[in-house]
Amino acid sequence: MTLSEKAAYLRGLYDGLGLSDTGTAEAKLLNAIIDVVEEMAGHVTENEESITAMADQVDDLNEGLAELCDLLSDSLDEEDDDEEDGDTEFEVECPKCQAPIILDEETLAGGQVVCEACGQKFSIDVGYEDEEDEEA
Repeated sequence: MTLSEKAAYLRGLYDGLGLSDTGTAEAKLLNAIIDVVEEMAGHVTENEESITAMADQVDDLNEGLAELCDLLSDSLDEEDDDEEDGDTEFEVECPKCQAPIILDEETLAGGQVVCEACGQKFSIDVGYEDEEDEEA
């Protein structure tokens, strides 16, 4: 039995006993108490419905967040795989003819590049040191 049903039962008992017809102070007090119980039961029912709706929204948000985390994790895994495979490439322009030159990590590590378009040789400074260089 829900709280609203229990409040309705109390109202029925009150009316069934004919207390409203007596007009006594006790009858007025019981009527006021039952009114408060009915109002509280209505608020509790509204709150339960709101809580259920919010719980559903939280579940939906959790599912969406889990999907985003999976996508991000997959994306990071793919980037890690590319870096491990040495597939990371960089594009620079030839200082002489401005032709685009695609460099891989191995070429960058060597530091010397030859432009295929004009044959210009130039060096590349990657702007960082390897961890091994820092430890030495």
